[in-house]
Order: sequence, then C-alpha cells, then structure tokens
Amino acid sequence: MNYLMNRKDFLDFANLCFTEFGDRVKHWITFCGPWSVAYTGYGTGTIAPGRGVSSSAVETFAARSLLPPDLTFSQSYRTRIHRDASGDPGTEPYLVGHHQLLAHAAAVKLYRENYESTQKGKIGIILQQIWPIALTDTEEDRAAAQRCKDYMLGCMKDFIGSRLPAFTDEESQMVKGSYDFIALNYYTAAYVRDAPEAADGPPSVVTDPRIAYERIDEIDDPSLTRWECLTDHWRVSYYQRHLSYLKRAISEDGVNVKGYFVWSLTDNFEWGASIYSRFGNAYIDYDNGHTRNPKLSAEWFRVHLLKPTPR
Repeated sequence: MNYLMNRKDFLDFANLCFTEFGDRVKHWITFCGPWSVAYTGYGTGTIAPGRGVSSSAVETFAARSLLPPDLTFSQSYRTRIHRDASGDPGTEPYLVGHHQLLAHAAAVKLYRENYESTQKGKIGIILQQIWPIALTDTEEDRAAAQRCKDYMLGCMKDFIGSRLPAFTDEESQMVKGSYDFIALNYYTAAYVRDAPEAADGPPSVVTDPRIAYERIDEIDDPSLTRWECLTDHWRVSYYQRHLSYLKRAISEDGVNVKGYFVWSLTDNFEWGASIYSRFGNAYIDYDNGHTRNPKLSAEWFRVHLLKPTPR
C-alpha cells in the first residue's frame, strides 16, 4: 500500500499540467473526492484497488438517492469486484487520505511559487459529503448525523486517535491555507441512526463513525424506454427546487457561491456502474453510434440560462 507515499510522481504530473495548460486553465482542482478513494478503495474495497475486508468476489449496491415517494425511477446499480483481503481497513484509508492531502498541498505550493504570478489562476480541491438526516429526533441519532458530517470532512481525530497520522510542523504549514477555493460534491442524502461501538473485531474505517445508514427502498426499473429517459420531469423538478434554495443561500445568508456544476452534462461512465446509470442532461444512445439526444432537463437549462438577470 504505497498510494502517493512518494509525492514526487504527483508533483511531476501537476507540473506538466501547469506548464502545458496553464495559459488557458484558470481554475485548477488537485483531487476530486479524496474521501471516496480512501474509504471505498482501501476500506470497503468496492472500487480499485479493492483493498478491504473480504477476499471473495461480492455483489455490492450503491447508496441510493432519496427521491420523492411517488417517484419510481431508480438509479441504483450493482457490480462485482474482487477484494484484496491483505489490506487493513483500520489504518490504510487514513494513510491514503493523509498522503492525498499532502500531495494536494505540495501541488498548491508548486503552483503558487512558480506559476500563479504569470498565469493568474486559482487552485483548490473537491471534497464530498453525503448529507445525513437523523432517522429519528432522538439526541443519539442527531449526534450520529453530526458525526457523519465530521467524519467525511474532518476525519474525526478525537475518535481515531493514533491511527490518523500526524503532520510535522513543516507539513502543517504547507497544508494550512492550501486552497483558493473549496468545491463540494454532495451526491445524495441518507437517513442515519446511532450505532453502538463495535464490541469485537479489528478497527475499521467502516465502523469508526458509529453510524448506520437507513436506505429508502425504490423500485429498480432498468427497462426504461428511451422516451422515458428523455422526458426527465423529476430531474427538472430537482434542479428548479435545488437552485432556488442555492439562490436563497447566496442572497439571504451571504454564502459565497462562485459556481454550480451539474452531474452530469451527458450520460457517462461511472466507476462502479459502467454505462448503466444515466445521470446526464443528454441521453447517449449506446446502440446507435453513441449519438447525443438532449433530455428535457437540457432544454430547461437552456431556457433557464437565457433568462435576463434580475437587477
């Protein structure tokens, strides 16, 4: 397990990107979702390199989005992976996160010292958060929801202790303030409840936060027709409602939001779902030369973005 333990390779890659594309790229992102790589790559073993808790090939299911109760469309997916049981889910995910953060900070330092003054760009990182909703209004479940937030964005030093590596003074100075902006992926929400501390077994990144996810069942329907995929009224409703609240956060609460990116522009290739999760605003016909067909949501965005800005 040597993921980014030597940061030179990542710095060489970053330096090449800054050199070749810096005259055109003005917003750099070092890592997209480092938590996912650490947790699912080295904890649960459900994405590459598959280091986790079992050496058998297992069928896994993605966490499902919380959709309106009258909506029967499901984007859940299934995949088969082979896990490497030689990993240590109690320490490796934290080491991976540690080294990702140091690699990020080193790349930011490189950019600021060698390129920022001439290229006039900004550099940051994308973090992620599953928005937790307490399953009940009990103090225990509310605390579990807060632990979930702390765990994904703060790594819970108080809970993990010495298994979370410490920074040297020099590393701390390099990491501190190593961003011009922070982007946030919030793919979905989940109900969470308090879970008791594991009574036996080795420590694991999976059990450390002491939370349990409660899924909302949906109807899997992989046989949706092309027309049903193109008329995505539910996606339009989501964008309308979501962006209205984002606007309120900016205008009423003063949140400094600089941009919003939809996931995704087109149906794409997902890590664990291949081509079967159709997240895009444009439908890709995989059986007809990969032609692109705008969905209703794409037309909604076109009209929405052409509206005059209120003054």
